[in-house]
Formats: sequence, structure tokens, C-alpha cells
Amino acid sequence: MNAANHPRRCTALLSDRSRRCRRWAIAGGTTCPAHGGSAPQVKRSARQRLAELVDPALAALAANLERVATDPRIALRPSVVRSAQLVLDRAGYGPGMKLEVEDKRQTTEWFRHTTAGERKTIQEIMERCLKRMEGEE
Repeated sequence: MNAANHPRRCTALLSDRSRRCRRWAIAGGTTCPAHGGSAPQVKRSARQRLAELVDPALAALAANLERVATDPRIALRPSVVRSAQLVLDRAGYGPGMKLEVEDKRQTTEWFRHTTAGERKTIQEIMERCLKRMEGEE
């Protein structure tokens, strides 16, 4: 793919209409800051588009992890993991994000309704996924 025609490049044309702008478009948008990407309504729409991708990305990731958990012979699909990671990173849920639980009773309540076997299964799934992800890097 030609770098000038990359889908993440700004879609605006230069003033002489001879070629496309070479700058990168804002995350979730189609134009760079110089061609309207810094306008409040454009930023708002871009954030909305990215937010709409978060749930499908998490659902695909969860389905992939569930497949791996049910059959250890199935490999984790790196493309699904990477795609979900990119969507989450661009939507603001990157590795540096800190998650805080305001009401720890909700987490405790949820965990109270899980059996010891379910908790063990969750832990095993997470350990397997971490091992596989570490092996890919």
C-alpha cells in the first residue's frame, strides 16, 4: 500500500488540488488537525466512532479467549488480540490506563456468586493467556 494513500492519512487535498495531504489523520477521524481535525465537532465525532468500536473489540477478544479456554489445543489468534488492542489503545484504554473500582462491594458481590471451580478456571484462563501472549512477543 502506498503511504500517501494509507487509510489513516488525511483525506484533504492540498490547495492546488494536485495531491492528498501527507499528514496523519486524528485517531477516529479522516483529517489532520490542519484540515479540520482539531475542530471540536470533529474531535467529538472521532471519539464517538472509536467508542462504538470498544464493545465489539472486547466481544471478539472474549470469544477468542473462551475458545482457547475450552480447548487448550486451540491457539490464541494474534490478529484478534492485536486488533482489539489497537482499538482499545486508540479509544483511550491503553496500557498506562489505571482502573479503579469505586465500590469494591460490587466486585466482592460478583465474586461471591462464583464457585471455587469457576474462580480457579478464570485464574487458569488468565495464566494461559498471559503465557501465550508473552511467547508471541
